[in-house]
Amino acid sequence: MPGLEALDLSRNQLPNDFMSNFGDRLFQKLTNLQQLELSFNSLNSLSSKTFLYNRNLKELFLAGNRFRQIPFNLQYTPNLRVLDLRFNDLITLTADVRYSLEKLATDNKGFNLYLEGNILSCGCHDIQFLLWMKLTIVNMDLDRNYSCIDTDGVSRYTEIITDLGAYWRQCTGESFLWFSIIMFCLMFIGFLLCFFVTKYKTYIISGLLNSFSETFLKKPSNYEIGVFIGYADRDYQFACHDLMQFIEDTLGLTTFIRDRDLSPSTDLASATVQAIDRSWRVLLVVNETFLSRDRWFLFICRAATSALTSANPKRIVVLVEHQLRHRLPAELSRVVLEDNIVVSRGNLLDYELKENLRTRLVE
Repeated sequence: MPGLEALDLSRNQLPNDFMSNFGDRLFQKLTNLQQLELSFNSLNSLSSKTFLYNRNLKELFLAGNRFRQIPFNLQYTPNLRVLDLRFNDLITLTADVRYSLEKLATDNKGFNLYLEGNILSCGCHDIQFLLWMKLTIVNMDLDRNYSCIDTDGVSRYTEIITDLGAYWRQCTGESFLWFSIIMFCLMFIGFLLCFFVTKYKTYIISGLLNSFSETFLKKPSNYEIGVFIGYADRDYQFACHDLMQFIEDTLGLTTFIRDRDLSPSTDLASATVQAIDRSWRVLLVVNETFLSRDRWFLFICRAATSALTSANPKRIVVLVEHQLRHRLPAELSRVVLEDNIVVSRGNLLDYELKENLRTRLVE
């Protein structure tokens, strides 16, 4: 019957497997078919090419089945004007399907889609589908007010969601909040890493080298001199007597003191650089005189910082009075470990100061 225009196969208990595999053969010869009724057959799928040869089809009724999506390719039915999908298991319509429906409505100057009885999804991931239902030119039943399930599993109606912009912000607000918090934490961690790498670059490199082999770190035995003591000429008494006696007699380290170890004819600059290079530790006794009035202070600081290497990251120890802590040169405080800056109470070598020096000069 190739001239057949209307066919009603509703409520016939059509075999689902047959319709899935051979549905295209069933209607292959009905090239003039315009109206087809397949409602209430409990079908859940059709062959993708079911209506390949039915380009004149205008009305298709698929109500009362179990379709979870439109079960055929809409491109095969360019003249379709009515699609009845009531009381199926549809949840949403994909972007491709929505585009095809819009094209049918445009080309045919009207298209009717019936979705009553489907429990649609109105969750956060289906906002585009909800927006399409409000803006589409496709004619829909029930004034487009369908039952739906939101993200929390609560049943509601699509028309309740009037402000999609606010609904979108509600859906994405928590995600963007967590994203912002994570990005802030990453930026803060990155800032801290940059700060510590800049401030403790030498020590970090030394630690990495030491994690592979202890041979990278030098020991006191690798140096000729135990401690180089830098001090102001006017305060030689504390350095040349109290400190020298404690370091040599108690700690068992040799010291370099320019007033004792250099002759008046020696080139002080060259001798200072050589002594620092040969020393295990460089101890700078920073007081007001050394900081403000001694012409050799900056030279000794720069020579000490230049000698700092990853093989000996704790080389420089600064003994400074409390009120002068903030006045240390930036080039010195930038490379010296915080633990190696020892705050003293003037030229008083008490028990606490001795212990601080012992842990920093020996270990």
